[in-house]
Order: sequence, then C-alpha cells, then structure tokens
Amino acid sequence: MLVVGGFDMHVHSVASDGKYTIREIVDQAKAMGLDGVAITDHDTVQGLADIVTISREMQFPIFPGIEISTVWEGKSVHILGYLFDAHNQVLLDWLEKRQTERIARVRNILAQLREKGVILAEQEILNQQNTGSLGRVHIGLAMIKAGYAYTLDQVFRKWLGEDGPINIPSHKVTPKDAMAIIHQAGGVCAVAHPGLSGCDPWLELFCSWGLDGIEAYHPEHKKKQRKRYIQFAADHGLFLTAGSDFHREGLGCCALVAEALPEQFRIFAGTV
Repeated sequence: MLVVGGFDMHVHSVASDGKYTIREIVDQAKAMGLDGVAITDHDTVQGLADIVTISREMQFPIFPGIEISTVWEGKSVHILGYLFDAHNQVLLDWLEKRQTERIARVRNILAQLREKGVILAEQEILNQQNTGSLGRVHIGLAMIKAGYAYTLDQVFRKWLGEDGPINIPSHKVTPKDAMAIIHQAGGVCAVAHPGLSGCDPWLELFCSWGLDGIEAYHPEHKKKQRKRYIQFAADHGLFLTAGSDFHREGLGCCALVAEALPEQFRIFAGTV
C-alpha cells in the first residue's frame, strides 16, 4: 500500500549494493515515521548478524530478509525471503556458492568491458566482496568514478542492463531452488517486483512450487499491475508485500500498514 508510515519490506544495505548501514537506514526510517523495515540484501545474510541487537537498541522492528537472484526461461526473477533462520547452515553453505558465482560474474563483466575499452581498477572492485555481496552496482559505481558514466541509470541503460551489450546472467539458480532453500530455513517467500521481471506467465507455476507471497506494491508498478497482483494474491492465498527496493533514495515510498502485514510478520514485529 502507498501510505505514510508503515513497513517497507524491500530494503538494501551496504551488505550488498545499498549505500547505507542498517543503523543509518533505521535512522532514516524513524525520521520518516516508518513502523519497520525488512533488510533484503542480494544473495547474502551478512548484514543480518546484528539486526536483533540493532532492533532492540533502536526500538525499531527489523525483519530478516534476503533477495535471491534466479533465472527462469532466460529472464531474471528475484525471490524475496523473510523470517528465516539466518544461522541455518544449509542456507549459509548454499549462499557461499552463490557468492563465488557472483564474483565470477563480476570478473566476466570486467573482462568484456576491457574489450570495449572500459578499463577499471579490478582489484579495487573485487576487494569490496569483503564488506558484502558483489554485483553490477559496484561495477557501475567504479565506471562513474572513472568517468565512463554520470549515473547508475546511464550505466545500466548503456552497458550492463538486460538489454545492454554486456548482459551476463547471474547464475542458473531457479525460483524453485530459491524457495526451497528459504523454506528449509523456516522462512517464507515472495516474488519481487513481478511487473519488472515479466514473470506473470509463470506465477501459477511458482505457486505450485510453494510461493507464499507477492510484492504487489513497488515504485515501478503501475496501478493496473498492482490491482492484478492484489487479485492474484487473493485468488491463490498469497500474502502481499510492499517495498521501495531502497538502495540510495526513496525509502518508504511503498509500505504496508501494520493491519495489512501477514500474521507471522505482525507477531515478529510485536504489533499483535
């Protein structure tokens, strides 16, 4: 729901490709009057180690989450996981493999950029893996720093987007794989921004794999899309989420009021 306040269920931190630490995010969220956030970094739970402590110290609900990059029928599909055990060893081992794949992808992208005359400080980019999940945004920021582009939007339109000349799929993980690993860790799953990934034809299939929810409210979803996803959720018993997909700006532009949160989220946040 597009509301003032509420819970922003799709937020990225410095543990992947966000700009701010979790404490900085909470400071912003509290200043804006939000009621809580979910930290959903890409393919990593590295930032979740201290969220219980931070949540208690700052007296602000923080949901443990993740956004897992998957591919289905040649399209990128992101799966949001929530309320899982971030210390689950099976999950941690699985994510370690995903990080190895992400680093290999970054190396491949950098090699293709070199062939096109874009020379970047490779080791400087790779060193950022020590602070979180490495990805295209880190390359984009390096391109801006080196003067090859002015904005990340320009980087993705001209170079690294799905329609750009350098489009290397993240890896071969499927949505079914992602849902299974989150479920075995005790969590629930939602498909992220389906209106952007174009995965509407497969939503029924995803439900057969155990999909629990759908991100109906996203900054780039049109009103018609939101209505369609709300109806789909009602017809299939899915919960709804709303998220800003915050990286650098726009925190809280899409959020759920407490009454709209699924029961397990409300219990976790202490609102029931």
